[in-house]
Amino acid sequence: MSLTFFLSRKFLAAFFWAGFALWITILWTLSAGPQLVEEKPGGLPVDKLLHFLYFFGGGVCLFFACLHTFAWRVRSLVFAVVAAMALIGAADEWHQTYTPGRSGGDPGDWAADFAGGLAAAVLAGAIYGRFRKSEEPGT
Repeated sequence: MSLTFFLSRKFLAAFFWAGFALWITILWTLSAGPQLVEEKPGGLPVDKLLHFLYFFGGGVCLFFACLHTFAWRVRSLVFAVVAAMALIGAADEWHQTYTPGRSGGDPGDWAADFAGGLAAAVLAGAIYGRFRKSEEPGT
């Protein structure tokens, strides 16, 4: 196989959709188990940082999966990824309310999820937009 195959739109779409599917599977699995990190009053909000970073990763995967699948403008793509990550974060918190040993419904966790997805979409959109402009002739 040549390098052009691995850089093809079809391969990249499949690669990022597979990454996003794995991300969702791990999220659902972790949410169905016991809480991994306990927050201590007055301590660093490690739990919120982990939520932010995890949803940042999912947002990047979703952004590039959609980028290589749909012919959307970058602004629409960013909006769709942010909306999807917000909904997934809400569904995750709802799922945790029915999981023994989990509290779920934490607005702070959802805010960290949302912020991670937002940061991923905006950063990926900005980088892609900058990269695309540098590829245009005469720039």
